Amino acid sequence: METVLCKCRECDANIGQFVNLWSQIGKTYFSPVVESDDELAVLSQGDVRVGERGTLVEQCHLQDIVCGIYSAVIGLRCVETPVNHVLDENQVLLRRASVELIDACEGETADFNIKRVLDVKEPSKAGSSYSTGAFQHGAPHATAFSSSSAFPGIVDILKLQADLEGQRNDINRIDSNGFKLVSSLDKRVARVETEASKLTATVSDLRHDVGGVQEDLTSLKSEVTEVKRTLKNHPQLTKLEESFASVTNSLADVRQEIGSLADQLRQDVNVLRNGLQQNKREIKNLKSSIGASVSTSEYAKDVIALRSELAQLRRQ
Repeated sequence: METVLCKCRECDANIGQFVNLWSQIGKTYFSPVVESDDELAVLSQGDVRVGERGTLVEQCHLQDIVCGIYSAVIGLRCVETPVNHVLDENQVLLRRASVELIDACEGETADFNIKRVLDVKEPSKAGSSYSTGAFQHGAPHATAFSSSSAFPGIVDILKLQADLEGQRNDINRIDSNGFKLVSSLDKRVARVETEASKLTATVSDLRHDVGGVQEDLTSLKSEVTEVKRTLKNHPQLTKLEESFASVTNSLADVRQEIGSLADQLRQDVNVLRNGLQQNKREIKNLKSSIGASVSTSEYAKDVIALRSELAQLRRQ
């Protein structure tokens, strides 16, 4: 269904978004058949007043509504309505001269798509115009019409007419509710179709990505197989492996020889350390024995001689 934006003519502010289905009340006011899902940008203003007798809004409590920005009067709101009335409570009646419709898709001015026309001079209940007072002030034949004895079938006809009018109001109300239900279903179907199209596009992209990954894996497997085959048949690789094995064996031999030399060096160091300690003990004993029998000068000469001999031993 066509969706339109309703704007205030004074300030061009958005009032709300509606399905372009309207009920025309008289020549001035229009009421949406399907209520807007969003809250309207309008405010109630002024006193609540009762509709004029003998009109469509008889016994309805009405209040002006104004634009939420410019505060210009743009229509009426039915604050309260009688039971089984053709108008609903809180129903909005927009004044044609104060608002304009813009197509929500194309952004161009749109016309009211009128679904039904209500005569403002015709009360919602036809039976209300056939009250006793209406006949008391009429011509003399009015009293005859009110007398069941003169015309016994006229009362039944009037009752039948009132019942038919009530049924007509019920049908109008059911018709309005039907349009609301269909509009709601259309919106839900459109939303589901949008989500389904998005899901379909996502699945398509996912399949494309999976196909690309599979192609990459196949190409990678082929490259790995080719590399393995090339390396397996390459003669230089065989020579390199043999050289590596030879170097590994040589390193093992060198490691073993280094270990043997290290052990021999430790043994030689231990022998030298033991000999040095033995020489130190002998020198100490010699110093003790010489100290008692040799003079200082002779002792110094002997020490020098011993140091020379010790140096020669170290060089050896």
